[in-house]
Amino acid sequence: MECHVAGRDMEPGREGGSWFAVSKKGRISTLLNVVGGTFVDMRSRGSIVPEYLTAETSTANHLSDLEARAHEFSLFNLLAVDVRRDGIDVHQISNVGDTRKTFTRGQGFLGIGNHLLGHPTHKVSAGLTRFKDVVGELGRVEAKDELLEQLLSLLKWNKK
Repeated sequence: MECHVAGRDMEPGREGGSWFAVSKKGRISTLLNVVGGTFVDMRSRGSIVPEYLTAETSTANHLSDLEARAHEFSLFNLLAVDVRRDGIDVHQISNVGDTRKTFTRGQGFLGIGNHLLGHPTHKVSAGLTRFKDVVGELGRVEAKDELLEQLLSLLKWNKK
């Protein structure tokens, strides 16, 4: 997997999978397992992120292909981001229910968790509110060090 940054699964039999990665081609992806959605004899969800990052097809075509075979995996929520010179598209796809959405830059903030898309838990809603507050207060070049510190603090936040 040719990536700039990626987490790697080292569990025997699942080596090389990833739940988060950023490619040099401007693709970013993260995958969340949906609570209660692990089934026996399913394909590893860890292959979904690397396959997106290395796909030679457009994001829309790749996600259409993924939708067609989403039933092969235990339950998941996926964000697939495509950063291009002319804009940013954020695609949200899940194999829980009939859920696929595409967002373009400027449509606000998005928070997802280990639940049905569009039905955030209290923790996700609270985290999204805190993220909006931090970015609203510090989201400018002059405050980048403090912004980074606050965002890293948010990643460690354990509010439920």
